[in-house]
Amino acid sequence: MGRPDIEKMKRERDVDGLIKVLREDAHFDVRFEAISALAELRDKKAVEPLIEAMDEDPDGGNRIRAIWALGEIKDERAVEPLLKKLVFIDPFWRPNVVYALGQIGDKRAVEPLKILLEDNDVRVRSTAKEALEKTQKKLQ
Repeated sequence: MGRPDIEKMKRERDVDGLIKVLREDAHFDVRFEAISALAELRDKKAVEPLIEAMDEDPDGGNRIRAIWALGEIKDERAVEPLLKKLVFIDPFWRPNVVYALGQIGDKRAVEPLKILLEDNDVRVRSTAKEALEKTQKKLQ
């Protein structure tokens, strides 16, 4: 079959094709490119597949990229799955989750973000501060 042409799919706004690559391609780098393209296109159809990738992709880099992509798409369906990640995720990844929550700007994230202002990790605290400010500004 050969390597999928992610750039062509992106130009043609082939969201379904990109989702298929994300779900089925065996190569982590190809899935990474598909995630990035889906984030650029910001099509809401990609939210559920990106949540799946955040939870199930065998490559940690792709899981982090999916978290970032969910923040770029800014769909509220991602809030609950992201909030769950705050508890069960490797501390190294938490700033990415906090960033995504700030990009979405949903009121359900306000209290968890406030709690993270006291986190032991300086990256989490600073990202939580920015995310909280962004969220509160959006909610005004």
